Amino acid sequence: MNRQTTPRISPKASFTEAEPRPVKMRAPLPVRIVLIVLAFVVFLGIALTLVNIRAAGTYNQATQSLQSNLKAASKDNADLNELKASQQQNDAQLSDAKTFSYILLPSISQSITSNAITSQQLTALINQALKAQNGGSGSTSSSNASGAQSSSASSTPESSLNAEQRKKVAELLKQNQELQQSQANSSASTSSSSSSSSNSTTKPW
Repeated sequence: MNRQTTPRISPKASFTEAEPRPVKMRAPLPVRIVLIVLAFVVFLGIALTLVNIRAAGTYNQATQSLQSNLKAASKDNADLNELKASQQQNDAQLSDAKTFSYILLPSISQSITSNAITSQQLTALINQALKAQNGGSGSTSSSNASGAQSSSASSTPESSLNAEQRKKVAELLKQNQELQQSQANSSASTSSSSSSSSNSTTKPW
């Protein structure tokens, strides 16, 4: 009686014939930590750069408007109500630019602070003039009710700052222009010194 025998596969033969599995290489833990730290530093640097660019753009826009308002306020026919509205916007922009002053470059932070002080002083002068005009308008019209012509002339409030206030505005304008000129000169000297230092580098040939 014939018995059917099944072939046996030795463990050694099955081990040698099995397909090798790919081995996944992983970086050591210290290398991964260094890469994570570097990625965080790069991200932080980009964020700081964007914040400074945004603050500088807001500062430049507010500075142009402030210069225009200072020149307009120094004139005899200045529209104080229009200047007040413009100054409220300037103060808000400069206040927004100072939000992250602790991470801004020192030059940008100092410029924003200086212009914010000048803008607040101009706003105070405009509010003071408007308050004086509104307060004097009613008393003037009631005291001159005897004559229609004199009453209409005296009840019309002045549309600009008085001589003393315009003098203060002129001083603010001069200080602001000197500040802008000083910043421009400082920026030019910094760029020229950096270019001269690069040109003075010893060449390898």
